[in-house]
Amino acid sequence: MSDERIITAAMVTTGKKSYGKYLQELVEKSKETGMEIETVIGDTAYSEKENTQYASQNELQLIAKLNPNTTHGIRKKENEFEFNKDAGMYVFKAGHLAIRNARTG
Repeated sequence: MSDERIITAAMVTTGKKSYGKYLQELVEKSKETGMEIETVIGDTAYSEKENTQYASQNELQLIAKLNPNTTHGIRKKENEFEFNKDAGMYVFKAGHLAIRNARTG
């Protein structure tokens, strides 16, 4: 969007694929119209690793809330803890029991 609040590039998708994948294409379309781009503002979908790398390589400021998967990571099924009812504690896959049972809040 320009200073005059004119949209310089747009794309219509089916909604089956993350629209964050189209950031580079939208930036290039805006550049083709003669826009000088310094900042890109988007939602969580635009905070993908490829987009942040593209922004840094092209000296763009990307303003987008980070995806929770990016900030907290994704725990694989084999790395999850299991609850041992007899001990009343969580057990890691290697068989290690939790050291203590803490309640907060």
